[in-house]
Amino acid sequence: MRTALLGAVSHDLRTPLASALAAVESLRSSDVVWSESDRDELTALAAESLERLDRLVANLLDMSRLQAGVLGVSRRPIAVEDVVPRALDGLGDARVDISVPAGLPEVAADPALLERVLANLVSNAVRHNPPGEPVLVTASAHAARVQVRVIDRGPGIAPADRDRAFAPFQLARRPRRPDGRRAGAGRWRGPRRGDGRRAGDRGDAGRRADHGGRPARGGTGGAGVTRVLVVDDSPQLLTALRLNLRARDYEVEVAADGGQALVLAADWLPDLIVLDLGLPDLDGVEVIEGLRGWSQVPIIVLSGRSGSRDKVEALDAGADDYVTKPFGLDELLARIRAITRRVPADGTTPTVAVGGRLVDLARKTVTGDDRPVHLTPTEWGILEILLRSPGTLVPQRRLLAEVWGPGYVKETNYLRVYMAGLRRKLEADPSRPRHLITEPGMGYRFEP
Repeated sequence: MRTALLGAVSHDLRTPLASALAAVESLRSSDVVWSESDRDELTALAAESLERLDRLVANLLDMSRLQAGVLGVSRRPIAVEDVVPRALDGLGDARVDISVPAGLPEVAADPALLERVLANLVSNAVRHNPPGEPVLVTASAHAARVQVRVIDRGPGIAPADRDRAFAPFQLARRPRRPDGRRAGAGRWRGPRRGDGRRAGDRGDAGRRADHGGRPARGGTGGAGVTRVLVVDDSPQLLTALRLNLRARDYEVEVAADGGQALVLAADWLPDLIVLDLGLPDLDGVEVIEGLRGWSQVPIIVLSGRSGSRDKVEALDAGADDYVTKPFGLDELLARIRAITRRVPADGTTPTVAVGGRLVDLARKTVTGDDRPVHLTPTEWGILEILLRSPGTLVPQRRLLAEVWGPGYVKETNYLRVYMAGLRRKLEADPSRPRHLITEPGMGYRFEP
């Protein structure tokens, strides 16, 4: 019981605490002169975060008292039509439609606890609902009982988690598959454009290799980094980070769920992504895996999960750094600056010599003789993995999983066909390759 309670406290309380600390640190910052409207927004943000923190602490204490049998319940007849509006008082500007007719039978309940239950249900529904969609609260009589329903259009609970959804201190996580990844996780390669190519395909000349699309540009935020996408389901934390990053000359977009983040990443092409793991529709690790299917944009995980397993999983999936909530705003900004220093600045182009030809991984061009060389997006995908690990054996399974997806790890014939094509285009003597080497039964290697 104690372990479960501590786990719930660790996960649930870190985000509002992080939001409140970020707002207070922002107001105390000496390197930014805030406008009056920004100061008002940060002050309101701190108040909202502390109110949420207060509600969470009260809920957790009540749950522990219930488990210990020491929480008194004062039941008396109450009218549901009176309880519902009071339960929604603390939800701010959330869109909630209420359909509770007058004249329903009274129910025997503790009014304070019933209000808290309804407030929690509606708050959770608002959090998981698609942006702009209202949550619906209805009540109807069934003989001597009253049924209250809270309806949202969120992704729902995975079937495997439904039996334990109302057990105390449970956090629904997607089950792991035999390969260690979450069920439902896959390589998302970006939405398709009008020309049939995906928004993240990296085949256009003059585009950066680490973003897969937008022309390189610099800015005051850091070397070659100006655009930051912040992904978190906490509106308060999104506001705090948006205000602080914009005050330091970053361009900022925000997303409240994983699906929106993936679409924004493909359409807006940020230079850096700050990502929470506990998103309402997708696990953050799934978002990382989806991004890594087509982009090498730097990712900083910002999460309330403090366990080493969560950190290892996120970093192994492709995250570049991991910051645990609550965090110091100065520390986060320093980590952003540290990562931006590793992003190539304007005018720097990673190029690799393959025989007598020069492969430009950023511009996706091959030069070196009079014969133009055109590589397909799939060939570029294979070649980039090999060229970025010179002298290193790259297993067949890795190439197949990263280029085609995890469902193709046994299709070794695909690699034979495409490697033969790459050798014809890049090797002086394709029958005796010197640079694109096969290690029979294991994989491939690029030898400079």
